[in-house]
Amino acid sequence: MKKEQLQDAFGWDVNNWSRALPFWEKHIDFSDLENSKALEIGCRFGGLSLLLALKGSQVFCTDLLEQDEKTRQIHANQNVSDKIDYRAIDVLDIPFENEFDIICFKSVLGGVGRLAASTCRKKRWRKCTKHSSPVEFCFFPKTSKLRGCINQ
Repeated sequence: MKKEQLQDAFGWDVNNWSRALPFWEKHIDFSDLENSKALEIGCRFGGLSLLLALKGSQVFCTDLLEQDEKTRQIHANQNVSDKIDYRAIDVLDIPFENEFDIICFKSVLGGVGRLAASTCRKKRWRKCTKHSSPVEFCFFPKTSKLRGCINQ
C-alpha cells in the first residue's frame, strides 16, 4: 500500500496499526474479496472500510453517528466511494443478520464493554457476530478481555 493510503487507513496511530497489515495479509486471503460484503463497526474516519474497499470488497462503513464529510472525502480521494455505503448503526442493535463475509472494527469493543462485566462483553460479542457468515479469523490485541471467549 502507498504511504498515503496507510495514513488514511490507520490515522493517528499509523505507526502501530500498519504493522498489523503484513500479518493480516499473511493469514487472510485478500485476493478473494472482489465479491465479498463487509461491515466496519465504529468506523470514525473509515480506515478499515478503505482497506477493504481497496481490496475489492463492498463495505458498509458504520458508526454510532452518521459519518462526517471528512470520512467521505478520504474515500473519494482514494477512488473507492462507489464501494462504500455509509450508515449510522449502534453496535448493540445491528439491523442485519447473516449478510456479511467480513466484520471488522478497531478500538470498539473496549468502549462498548468498558463498564460491563466479562459475561456482558461476551454476550455483546455474540450479538455482533450473529450478523456475519461464520467468522474464519478474528484477531484481538493481547490485552483484550475478550481473548478466548469467542467459542464459549
